[in-house]
Amino acid sequence: MKHKVSRNHKSISSKVKTTIIFNKPIFLHEAILHFQKMHNSAASSYLSKYLQSLKKPRNHTMKVFISGIKKFNKIANLSYAKREKLYGSKFSGLHYCNDLVDLWNNNGNKNVKAKEIIRTAPMRWWDYRINKHYLYLVYCGKDPSKALDKLLQGPTVIDCAMFCQLSIWFGIRYMIGNRLFNQLFGSKPFYLTQVIYNHRQSSCKPYMKNPLMPFFNVISLEKREPAVCLSVVSNHKDYSFKHPGGVDQNENCIVIGDAYTIFAPNEESSLNLTKAEVDNYLFESFNKLPDLHDKEKVNAYTYALHHHQSIHPVLKLSYERLIYLSKIYANKTISKREWLTNSKKMSEGMFKLAFDYNKFHTWISVQKKVRNNSLMLFLLLAKVDFSMSLRKIFHSHVMRRLRLDKVYDDS
Repeated sequence: MKHKVSRNHKSISSKVKTTIIFNKPIFLHEAILHFQKMHNSAASSYLSKYLQSLKKPRNHTMKVFISGIKKFNKIANLSYAKREKLYGSKFSGLHYCNDLVDLWNNNGNKNVKAKEIIRTAPMRWWDYRINKHYLYLVYCGKDPSKALDKLLQGPTVIDCAMFCQLSIWFGIRYMIGNRLFNQLFGSKPFYLTQVIYNHRQSSCKPYMKNPLMPFFNVISLEKREPAVCLSVVSNHKDYSFKHPGGVDQNENCIVIGDAYTIFAPNEESSLNLTKAEVDNYLFESFNKLPDLHDKEKVNAYTYALHHHQSIHPVLKLSYERLIYLSKIYANKTISKREWLTNSKKMSEGMFKLAFDYNKFHTWISVQKKVRNNSLMLFLLLAKVDFSMSLRKIFHSHVMRRLRLDKVYDDS
């Protein structure tokens, strides 16, 4: 007997809604409903003023590009107290999933779990997907500038890799303005991923690549680059055993000269740090006692074990082993010397990415020339007395050529 799919059930309370699918009710947590309501609200005057500043183009220089990155970093890392004052809500903006969970649960609300809100983003604009254990955001439309505005308005859950990609995108917008940004990047799906350093760019697996990779050059960790770099600082190799639900296994950073910026709105300082300060931040995160997020993850391991799942898909260890290690490491602390020794080993063979402004500027010039040539060809041939059907065929062909394919989608 086939089950009929019923329509959305009416709200059973002011806080919880129910959807009936194949006679099984799915309850939306009140946190999700609250965040969805915020997604549909207007931006605060403070945020609107910043977003308005991205509309007009400026000089195409590295100095302007860096200025745009710094302005975004400052807003993305606003403390929660300042967000409440400037945004109107501390839930607004960009968050790590664990931070958003803590904010909600510590506000006197019904507790929510990380797995329930890990894909929080403006649903009318962005689709939050998961594939091969990688989370990624994708926008399909012709106005990526507006989509990025809504993402920043939030609430949106991201990680440090997505933060680094957003820093570059907002730096580009600040330099070239929204109109050109949409022309250049609005013709194909627009991705934000958890991957930064993958060399192998596959167009059939966009979630496994950094969409900005073609604008970067690979350099060694030791090389000092005066411009803009993306670099990763690794925590101790056993971090995920002590903190299975933690977010500080690695820290992806924006590096300008010798100054490191991390995504850490919950910390007192996250801008213009030294490498030693980033090291110390990760060292202290390792030595913290396991929290509720770690305990929830261990409970998830236990659930998987009881449901005949034996091996963790990423860590490649049995769930039984991971549960055992979480108990062994729960009260373990390490010295700073031991942490630094391990960090040095972890960084062997690693590299960082340097933004190549000349490469990016050349690409923009080529795209502008292609677009201008297509427009001239269209205007010239439009004078010819085609039949109506031929006009339509020609117009369709030219408009396809006018679309500016993203170079970062090429494999």
